[in-house]
Amino acid sequence: LHSRVGQPTVTYGSHLATHMALGLLFLGGGRYTLSTSPPAIAALLAAFFPKFPTHSNDNRYHLQALRHLYVLAAESRLLLPRDIDTGSLCYAHITILYLDSDHYKSQAFTLKAPCILPELKYLKEVRVQDDRYWKVTFKRGKNWSQLQSMLTGCVGVKQRAGCLSYIEDPYGFRSLLAQTLTTDKAVAWTVPADSIFSFSSDPSTVNFAHYFLEQPEGTSVASRGELQVTHFLTKIVYECVTHDKLSIVPIWITIIKAIQNLYCSPCGHLVWQLKLMIAHGQSPCDDGTLPSIAPDMALSIKQQVSTVLESWEHDLSEALWKYTHNLPVTGESRVLQQLATYLTFHDFPSPDVLAVALSEGMTNSLMLQLQLGHHVPVSTLRKVAGLQQISTY
Repeated sequence: LHSRVGQPTVTYGSHLATHMALGLLFLGGGRYTLSTSPPAIAALLAAFFPKFPTHSNDNRYHLQALRHLYVLAAESRLLLPRDIDTGSLCYAHITILYLDSDHYKSQAFTLKAPCILPELKYLKEVRVQDDRYWKVTFKRGKNWSQLQSMLTGCVGVKQRAGCLSYIEDPYGFRSLLAQTLTTDKAVAWTVPADSIFSFSSDPSTVNFAHYFLEQPEGTSVASRGELQVTHFLTKIVYECVTHDKLSIVPIWITIIKAIQNLYCSPCGHLVWQLKLMIAHGQSPCDDGTLPSIAPDMALSIKQQVSTVLESWEHDLSEALWKYTHNLPVTGESRVLQQLATYLTFHDFPSPDVLAVALSEGMTNSLMLQLQLGHHVPVSTLRKVAGLQQISTY
């Protein structure tokens, strides 16, 4: 500064002006900028009045305390994205739409956050629109107040499955390779647990896969039932990770536990819940997208439940015959619970309807379907016909 002005001494006012300029350049650590509202302009005129003092006690033309009025014009407009899974700051592209005016219509442009937004009074919509993150939209008149509150902190963004941050993958080569796997609707059933680590860095997911899905080296092979559960659970976690559905992993664990409990604790209410889940997975969505439960997963659950119920058929043969002929069914409470669960899952008609159909000599599934209607599953009609044929021998 001394060499700049060419004088051996520099006044206090010159130092004051220089440091105020530096303070405005890095206002609030780069988070703040200046407003252009009339009150803000008035505060700036008072703060930067071009009559600087010659020494620290010089208040003849302008009170030095008024230099602090610039804070009235400062406002935070920094949009700072933060990954909600890792908690770390990240880069993300945003799209800004301006309000229509007499000079322009439907103006929009794209920035890469973190960035300083234009004044909010001129904006119509701000949205996080990036291929690597889920879309977040702030629209005037709807959730505009949320944007205003987030400008003092961070905006949470959710990373898409198969994508990496711009710090880990600046050019997107690794993300494109992973997306080719996550967009495929048909996923192989043989999924190694190591592949889960390639799609998620969430600590809870990584620890779950490491401690429950991986087979440690040097350990003995588990039982066949345990291997089946581990294999099925690995497939579930892999699908949830690749399709951004990690929130339903606890639900799947509850379903697996419920199927295992059917062996020792039959429950008709539980079977109804499983039937609703299977129907949801096998029914197509109206918009053409995949349901929350993949069809192949729903079919697998149905097969597992059917396997459990088929193991009861030998013990339930007498009770089933009495039910189909509208006779009183007696026995142990466990047998009655198994019977109720079996009838609920297979959608057996009421005993009086079955008794009428069987009394007319209908012994094959086609004739029973004509009599009972199409709402009864064909597999159930075959079971009824099989019971009738056994009783005739």
